[in-house]
Amino acid sequence: MKTKAQIAKDMYDCSLSSLSAGEKAAVTRKYNAQDDDEHCDTEDGYAEVKFGRPGVNGLKPVIVEEGTTIGNALLQSGLAINKAKEGVMERGGASVGLDDKVSDGTTYIIVPGVDSSEW
Repeated sequence: MKTKAQIAKDMYDCSLSSLSAGEKAAVTRKYNAQDDDEHCDTEDGYAEVKFGRPGVNGLKPVIVEEGTTIGNALLQSGLAINKAKEGVMERGGASVGLDDKVSDGTTYIIVPGVDSSEW
């Protein structure tokens, strides 16, 4: 990640202190955008997934190694699941099992299910 002084040198070929207020603002915008871009990408070999329950405390992001099961990633998130009464779905509505592998960038929702032993 470049410093503001390095960005000013690249953009205007002069020091940060000699720039006008508008030029400093442009440098700051470029510096902040660089910071946002850096945090969006996960490294190779890792996947970022999110877990949550509808209407309860938002989503919990978790970074795990690729190939990790949904169940293990759920444990790392700190959320507990009642396997007899709850299940996991992808945000789009596809049902998944706890033994399935995580998919990078996917949001998994913990939803109430029907206990099959009652039927």
